[in-house]
Amino acid sequence: MFNAAKIAEDVGNIKTQNMVILGALVKSLGLENLDWDGVIKDVLPEKLVDINIKAFKIGLSI
Repeated sequence: MFNAAKIAEDVGNIKTQNMVILGALVKSLGLENLDWDGVIKDVLPEKLVDINIKAFKIGLSI
């Protein structure tokens, strides 16, 4: 169990909690070998990419 909202706040933006959860889900489903950085870059505006990738990677490490 983890607190995605707290982790997202620590990353710097509460709105990234969905990426924390996505990272944890990707790990639990064994889908780490996909290009998630590329997917995030493709779907988000450039100004949001770095912080969301950071949150995703933290979730992936949970």
